Amino acid sequence: MTAFPKLKRAHFDKENSLTTTSLAQLVSEAIGPLFIGFIISAALYGVMCAQACLYFKRHAQDSTRLKSIVTILILLETLNIILATHGIFVCAVSEPGTFRCFRHPPRTIVVQILPTALIVALVQYVWVMRIKTLSHSKRKNQLVVCMLLLIFTGMGMSISTYNTSHTCLSNGLK
Repeated sequence: MTAFPKLKRAHFDKENSLTTTSLAQLVSEAIGPLFIGFIISAALYGVMCAQACLYFKRHAQDSTRLKSIVTILILLETLNIILATHGIFVCAVSEPGTFRCFRHPPRTIVVQILPTALIVALVQYVWVMRIKTLSHSKRKNQLVVCMLLLIFTGMGMSISTYNTSHTCLSNGLK
């Protein structure tokens, strides 16, 4: 409790209980950064769409495999922004001023872990294949195997986080 003395004085009354005004203040302080992050991610999504259009115009001769990866990334990013939009809408518009969305996040926020893990894995896979193509090292195969193991480890951790969150939400645990 000594680590946040300003928070304690600002949000707790004399009996150490939260006041009604401090609840609203805490919620508004939490929603603000979420909304700013959402605006930034929406802007970056627009940049990604523009880059994808340029890619398909300028690199029509690229392999079908690479164009498929780019298409899958676009679809996953679109799904990701849809899920984020719904989650922010529920927290900021449907249930403003309550802690419900923080105690029990909308399922779309929890489900967002899966497309995010797939996006990260695909981007890292492309990066690893690029390193393999450009590397002149004798150990490039070992490097590729190690990097792919790290990718799968990260995906496994994300999926286990999703399963834990999903189990807690479905059982009604806090």
